[in-house]
Amino acid sequence: MKKVIVAHRGLSNHYPENTLIAFQKAFQTKANFIECDVYLSKDGVPVVIHDRDLKRTTTGTGYVDEQPLSELKSYSAGYPQKFGKKFSDEKIPVLSEVLDLVANHSIGILIEIKAWGPPYKSKSAASYNAKVGPVVYEYVLKKYSKLKDRMVFISFDQAILQSIRQLDASIRLGPIFFELPAHGSMADVALHLKTDLVIFNKTLLKMPSAFDKTNRVWHIVYTVLPSEFEQMERYDELTGFATNDADLAGC
Repeated sequence: MKKVIVAHRGLSNHYPENTLIAFQKAFQTKANFIECDVYLSKDGVPVVIHDRDLKRTTTGTGYVDEQPLSELKSYSAGYPQKFGKKFSDEKIPVLSEVLDLVANHSIGILIEIKAWGPPYKSKSAASYNAKVGPVVYEYVLKKYSKLKDRMVFISFDQAILQSIRQLDASIRLGPIFFELPAHGSMADVALHLKTDLVIFNKTLLKMPSAFDKTNRVWHIVYTVLPSEFEQMERYDELTGFATNDADLAGC
């Protein structure tokens, strides 16, 4: 079976991750999906960035959710630590800007909803995690319902996905795993969420239960290097993989 290719944070090995240019370049590859990460700004707008802390990939400081969109948009998202000033004009995208791009192509999108995790265990974290799923879902479906068949909401936080499932019985969801669940298989978690997709760290390929119930659930692995592409093709049970080098996949 031909593997599904996910452009992880866009074409992120060559362009600043989670930026419009990274996604635009991913459309020129053989990727079937792009993947992006989402946090809420202080004023409740879903913005596309991987880290809650701004310092790694932007010129800003502090936390995404503690600053309004207007302030977040004043920073460069050109990932200066990696690319210097080459992409200094890139800004943190609003999720709608990414979805506008997707609407003009045939590609699908995996929207990873980021939770506050350790070390952010607090009442504030619990409050944020409880609201983020419904806020992102309603924001997306209000304007982009025509893309529903091409989108998947994914998260490491299964409670976030469950909160979306309570709003919509048919939207596609995808739990993400860094390690195997304590009880049952990854597929069992997906089926409990009434969905058919799991995403998991490539280290779990070594586990005999990784591909449990592949006849019912897609299995997609992350984050795969070009040197590992051939190895991925040998896993008949594997549906696809996410990579930062989508331009080199499927060739």
